[in-house]
Amino acid sequence: MIIAPAADTEGKSHESIYSYRIDVASRDWVGGTTVEMLRAQGKQPVYFIYQTELTGDAATYAKNYVAHIPSTLEPFGGRFLVRGGKVTRVEGDAPLPRISIIEFDSLDKAQGWYNSPAYQKLIPVRQAVMKTNSFIAENPNLMPLR
Repeated sequence: MIIAPAADTEGKSHESIYSYRIDVASRDWVGGTTVEMLRAQGKQPVYFIYQTELTGDAATYAKNYVAHIPSTLEPFGGRFLVRGGKVTRVEGDAPLPRISIIEFDSLDKAQGWYNSPAYQKLIPVRQAVMKTNSFIAENPNLMPLR
């Protein structure tokens, strides 16, 4: 941590300027350290992304698929960030009309969930009533948010 006086204090007391610089420096250090610790532990989050379009009966989909998803995610720590959100095209090819994003602590957990017997049983149910594009996105350059 570096503490240095500002070139232009703009009428502020030295204590407030030093406090601000300490805060900024410590936040950057702590954020960067946390990211490095997560990388070292192999706990870099990944995102399982579904683009979907309902092509069958909504009630069947809700009863036989949606209702069972939370219990399949729990053992792998999956958390919905977006669930069935409407998609608005901004640029490029139009995506399917809805999107879901599930966060996992690691690629292994995301793949473990997808390949688990509990989720594999649900795939034919989903495929019977939905058109789906799915993929996993990694973030190799995880940076602290500011």
